[in-house]
Amino acid sequence: MKLMRAALILYGLSGTAVLFLQDIYLILVSRALLGVAVAGVMTTTITLIADYFSGMERDEFMGLQGAFVALGGVTTAVFIGQFISPFFIQPILENTATGQIFLIAALGMAGIALAYLGVSLFVQKAVKPGDEKI
Repeated sequence: MKLMRAALILYGLSGTAVLFLQDIYLILVSRALLGVAVAGVMTTTITLIADYFSGMERDEFMGLQGAFVALGGVTTAVFIGQFISPFFIQPILENTATGQIFLIAALGMAGIALAYLGVSLFVQKAVKPGDEKI
């Protein structure tokens, strides 16, 4: 959970950094850090599933996780495209509205609380090494 917490904090900070950065190289660094944060969240999610579930239950949960990741990727691309396209099509009169789309990354901070809540509420017992049902 420590890695997930750190990854979610990095996600929130690096995702919203575009609002405050002016230099293109710093923006590229923040995007690279965002990629590292996403990799951390994905890795810890799969690790937690492997730790807390076994057998068919693990297989089903991994299938759900994969389906929601794919659905999230498609939905996010369409959602973000709908919000960003007016800024490229219409002339921008005020520069303040263009960066507000990056505030969505701040939701990663809320993910910290949801991650702890999900693990504590929905996972009754941890699978001990050697207890796996194959």
